[in-house]
Amino acid sequence: MNLKYYRKKLEKNPRLFDLLELRGYGNHDQNLLLQHINSGEISMGAIWENALSMFMPFTKQLSLNSMSQDWDDGTDGKFVMTTVNRESPYHKVSIGGIKNKTGTLRVCICSRYDDYKLYFMLIPYEVYSMWPKNTYSPLKLPFTQQGIPSGRIWTEYEGLVVPFSLVSAPIEDIEFV
Repeated sequence: MNLKYYRKKLEKNPRLFDLLELRGYGNHDQNLLLQHINSGEISMGAIWENALSMFMPFTKQLSLNSMSQDWDDGTDGKFVMTTVNRESPYHKVSIGGIKNKTGTLRVCICSRYDDYKLYFMLIPYEVYSMWPKNTYSPLKLPFTQQGIPSGRIWTEYEGLVVPFSLVSAPIEDIEFV
């Protein structure tokens, strides 16, 4: 497998199907894959964590669904997709399940309305530790109906949106401002 090829794809104009191709779903029908993802038969969280691990030889992936972290460097992977709400001018993603997390989050956001484009965020513990910790109050990020990130919250956290090369880099090499 040519990791340089996939790194380049994920760096330039990343799409959900690039991640799926990287994990061996390249020859499958995209509509069928989307049905399996939407029904929960395909776990995009596990695919995201396993894809990240391929690009992070500097840390060891722990067992799936470990309590506070996914890798032994203390970081955790999160994958979220925009919600489907036809009555609202905005769609949202909700980053939840952070109650027991203790390190930087490596987040992949998939916009269903922007040709399944991927956005990456690195969120340090110091930032998300201030968010409410129950499952009813995750961080919600708005998207327009065209799938474009928008609103005050994006402006507030835009420095946390990073290219794939940073979301998969060693944390000690990253300077959070």
